Amino acid sequence: MLFCLWAELFGAWARGRLNDPATGVAELKKALAAVVDQGSKLGRELWEALQAELEAEAVGVESALARVNEGLALTHQGECRFCLSFLHRVRGDLLLKREQSRTFLGGGGL
Repeated sequence: MLFCLWAELFGAWARGRLNDPATGVAELKKALAAVVDQGSKLGRELWEALQAELEAEAVGVESALARVNEGLALTHQGECRFCLSFLHRVRGDLLLKREQSRTFLGGGGL
């Protein structure tokens, strides 16, 4: 059963990247909740980061930053740190994207 749920995670992420980020986010949330309900926490931090990338496109940067912060908190709660650098990279990309949109909207520049 767990492998089927992992396949749903991969499929949701791929559909979000290729077609529709909003649908991908919804499917990814559903699949991730199902994985957690099965008792698996392995790789959850990674999926939070991947979901944050989709949320940045579908919902907005602030929501995506909240997702990354959740992933960072999960990383610090456990012993698994394999995706810590990836979470920080995604967070940096999101902060840059937020700052660029503020500069663009404010009319300022370098």
